[in-house]
Amino acid sequence: MDSVWKAYQFLRSTYDQPGFPKNFGIGHGWVEGGPLLPVESEFYQSGLGATALRALSNLARVTGKDSVSTELAQDFEKQARKINDAFWLAGKQRYAFALGTDGKPI
Repeated sequence: MDSVWKAYQFLRSTYDQPGFPKNFGIGHGWVEGGPLLPVESEFYQSGLGATALRALSNLARVTGKDSVSTELAQDFEKQARKINDAFWLAGKQRYAFALGTDGKPI
């Protein structure tokens, strides 16, 4: 679990001000060129970051770290709501591909 935790800590170090994993200026390898740039964070990139919280919560639980598991589960719930709020395009009934460097959905 230590190496998984270190990987998650790296991901957390790349979060932008609103709390999403940054693409722009970090180079995670998500979108590296073309007309879709620049983007601050992609929908699936942010979703994977949130899913990592849920997976780490489960790992913590099975390794007997109940307080860590509870905290990570709560963080997942908050992050999932934040992603839905930021990326959902109500008028189009779908999620945006990404958030631009201006924070607006693309």
